[in-house]
Amino acid sequence: MSSVLYLKIETIDVLAICIAVLVLGGILGAFFLYLRTAYKKNGWAGVRRDFWIALVALAGFVIFRLIENHEIERLRQTVNGWFHH
Repeated sequence: MSSVLYLKIETIDVLAICIAVLVLGGILGAFFLYLRTAYKKNGWAGVRRDFWIALVALAGFVIFRLIENHEIERLRQTVNGWFHH
């Protein structure tokens, strides 16, 4: 007797997962193409340098988004505090 686990996932959740996977795949594809171009231009030395440039740029973007989301969350809590005493 086989036991199969069925998960009921809403359509909007499936759509969100698909979009997240597509975005992640696009970022990884762009990263690969960027490094491939660096290899064609300057060899492995160019790849190493451009890898660090791309990594710092991605880290900067993530840090910027985290700070921005934190500020939005603080603003939301402040506004909710005004109306929910």
